Amino acid sequence: ALRLPALEEAVTHYRRTLALVRRDDEDARLLTDVYLRYGRALELRGDYREALPLYQEFERVARERGDQAMEGAALSAQTTIYSNPTEFVDPDKAAELIARSIELARSRGDKPLLAKLLWSRCQVGLWRGDEDVGVTAGLESAAIAREIGDDEQLAFTLNSLGQAYRELNKLDDAERVLTESIALFRKVGNRPLEADSLSNALVISANPQN
Repeated sequence: ALRLPALEEAVTHYRRTLALVRRDDEDARLLTDVYLRYGRALELRGDYREALPLYQEFERVARERGDQAMEGAALSAQTTIYSNPTEFVDPDKAAELIARSIELARSRGDKPLLAKLLWSRCQVGLWRGDEDVGVTAGLESAAIAREIGDDEQLAFTLNSLGQAYRELNKLDDAERVLTESIALFRKVGNRPLEADSLSNALVISANPQN
């Protein structure tokens, strides 16, 4: 449903589905899937005021169940909002949640979650002006995403990594990773982020130092 133009239909669908699965929440995988899909639909709609409390509720449910996998997913979803240019951007809060979440992901060997969290750490490095930390996290995230074959996560990571390289004036590296991210976003059908990577790459290629 997230790929349909009718985003409102997706939001309504997942809201109703979540109401149903809350009544019979024995299936942790289903519950996680619905929380994350509903939250993602809200994010795509730009409704972070509703998405963030939803993810916080998800975290409470995970803690009540003692389910570390769910808790890690809930924390990761929150860090995405806190570490990206939303009305709730808060690099310090994001860094705190990321540290907790990475520990959970490493202990469980959850590579998809770890790749996403390290991408968020890369983003936090950009917001804090600590690009060296951002590059280190971004490189590890990209390596994991390649290993598990997650093209979309790899594209997100390379986009952020390119911006970190740009801030460090490593323009050749920035152009290289951004060019790859453009191709990956095109492959997975994410046109807005394809355009974002392309815009960043064009700025770098126009730099007289490049």
